[in-house]
Amino acid sequence: MSHISFVCMDLKADSAEQAIHALCAKLVESGAVDPRYEAEVLKREGEYPTGLPTAGYPLAMPHAANTYVKHSAIAVGRLESPVSFASMAMDGEMLAVRLVFLLAIKDPNQQLDLLQNLVMVIQQETLLREMEKADSSEALACLLRETGVA
Repeated sequence: MSHISFVCMDLKADSAEQAIHALCAKLVESGAVDPRYEAEVLKREGEYPTGLPTAGYPLAMPHAANTYVKHSAIAVGRLESPVSFASMAMDGEMLAVRLVFLLAIKDPNQQLDLLQNLVMVIQQETLLREMEKADSSEALACLLRETGVA
């Protein structure tokens, strides 16, 4: 089953909150999540940051509990310009993130599997560079499907 519901290329955002808002709006419009999901994601992001330092291409994986998830979906945003996300690895460290995976997973067991797949992806610097250079949402989605994330 493919989880990637939306890939937004060159997403305009001035902050992590704006990036999360834009991606949540896509999931709400599609019916994947209740509008209250965004507040839960922002709350969780404040308590447990999701910025991940990777080899030259930090990314973030905001998500929340499945309370307001109607069906599993992922919205991927490649930001036009980097925005600051707090690092999950180092307290107080801010990362310039350009790739955001907003996860809305109904089954908690699927969430763990998906996070493990994403961790494998982020350890591949070459693949991250290919994602950065993808020239269309279809090309980026294809790369993600090839990795088993989608």
